[in-house]
Amino acid sequence: MPTLAQAVAAPAPAPPPPSVEVAPPFWQVLLDNGLALTILLVFVVAIVSVVVNQRRRDKCLRLFHDYRVASVSLAGRVIWGDLAVFAKGLELVFDRPHTTRHGVVKSSALLYPPEVEGLLCIARTVDGLTADERAMRRRQIDRTFKPNLIRRFLRFCRNTVATLRDAFSQTFSLLVGTLTTKLQPGGVLAKNQGSVNTIGDTLLTAAGNAYEPLLEQHIGRPVVLQLATPGVGENAFVELPGYLADYSAAYVALFNTDHEPVETFELDAPGEVGGEPVARAGVTVSRSDQAVTIAATGPELLIVKSARMGAVEGEPEITLDLNATLVPGSGLELRHRDRPITLRLERTRRVDVVAPRARAIVYFGGDDPRVRPSRPAGVAPEQDVEEASQPLA
Repeated sequence: MPTLAQAVAAPAPAPPPPSVEVAPPFWQVLLDNGLALTILLVFVVAIVSVVVNQRRRDKCLRLFHDYRVASVSLAGRVIWGDLAVFAKGLELVFDRPHTTRHGVVKSSALLYPPEVEGLLCIARTVDGLTADERAMRRRQIDRTFKPNLIRRFLRFCRNTVATLRDAFSQTFSLLVGTLTTKLQPGGVLAKNQGSVNTIGDTLLTAAGNAYEPLLEQHIGRPVVLQLATPGVGENAFVELPGYLADYSAAYVALFNTDHEPVETFELDAPGEVGGEPVARAGVTVSRSDQAVTIAATGPELLIVKSARMGAVEGEPEITLDLNATLVPGSGLELRHRDRPITLRLERTRRVDVVAPRARAIVYFGGDDPRVRPSRPAGVAPEQDVEEASQPLA
């Protein structure tokens, strides 16, 4: 019986799998949307600039942040209190609120950029600090003059950025330009590359500091600072010895581990309004119908330690703790005009000071290891050292 071959139908081909749409990455969507990317760049540049500029404080002024100091203006006005340092200004919080004759209460003084630019110096004395502030100052001195490995490395990085700032800026621009060309040639990033570069410039400005090899080698070493003084002769200045703590493009900071005064003395203010001013080396005290004025006449700094107000009309004797530093040519007023006043004063050259570099300059090194004691016959150029070329105006 013949075998009949039965044809087997071929199986139907399987249907193709449904296509799955892969969502493009978010950065690709952002790059394809020129308007959204431009808006994002505007906000990023604004946020970075605001955050960096608002938090960027001069590193020399920051050394005195939250310490009791005295600020001296070019006009000779002295204000003292706890210092708060901001990016664009300073605030001095008084020891206690002051109530004016009109009943207005004032608890602090706000110094805006024009007033800050008009400062001659900011001084700090050990006796004017609390126990906690003295402990913080001691740690501050140790960190400044004996930095650990991390602080030395960070300072090295900041100095490197400051020295090679232009190179870093150009490298950042090159990287951004190459990236934008590859991602989206002729796109919105390439058209707004200037805004992108602004971010890098802002960050470099915040990270970089002034770097001067001439001053860098004297950090933590004794130096002599020449500080211009207002209203005391032509080209008058005072020389302040100390240790160079730090410097920036705008300021220089000088510390003294020893605040021993040249002289400590007491002085009675004139007893009558319009009476003969009381004068002594470095100070003149006068009384008017408005206040008792203490004026520093040089050649050293004058520290008004305290003022003892005598009892009058049944009111008890009081003592005001001032610790205000006066530069020759400056002064302060005490408006307790109806009381006898005895002042406790110090003449000194050794305080902690931060001063604008426009009015203060490190003129001499005080302890240079390159001076070889093996030259017993050598001598310093005495006349040139005494005259110190041209003092600051």
